[in-house]
Amino acid sequence: MAKACESLEGGPVRSASAFGRHVQDTKQAGEDAYAQLSPASLTEPYAEKEGSTSCVDDFGFDDTGVTRGQPIYTWRVEFGDRTGYLTALANLTAEWVKQGRTVKNIASPAEDEPGHGLPGISTTDEHGTKLSLAPDYYSGKPVIRAEGTCTRHHDEYGYDYDGDGEPGW
Repeated sequence: MAKACESLEGGPVRSASAFGRHVQDTKQAGEDAYAQLSPASLTEPYAEKEGSTSCVDDFGFDDTGVTRGQPIYTWRVEFGDRTGYLTALANLTAEWVKQGRTVKNIASPAEDEPGHGLPGISTTDEHGTKLSLAPDYYSGKPVIRAEGTCTRHHDEYGYDYDGDGEPGW
């Protein structure tokens, strides 16, 4: 019964430092995927932090001092042409399969949407981080996306992940 309530509430409450490690693991997973691109991206690796609108306590289960966070990062990638992107996609698929991961295909956006003609792939790593190489939802430009799990954690320091896994002050 306690597990069912914990699940409904959003999982166990972790320490601020455990959440910081989760943030670092998520960012590292995306950096690793970026480094595995072949051919390499023409852009320099730069992680952009995103917010999550779905990782909230809609039902009011979290106690004072407990908050929720979901680290999400994206890296823009650029290739000389569509063939370069498709080659990188195939090579990253092969790398993830070699690592023992299940790789799912992401369909190309519809004809009237940004990124039409560019399929994508996704997988989940050993930390539960969902990784993908696919067109961005809005711009249609290829991005690597690393999405950590929504995590309840103590907010002793007013923690707001700042990209380094360090408390934001």
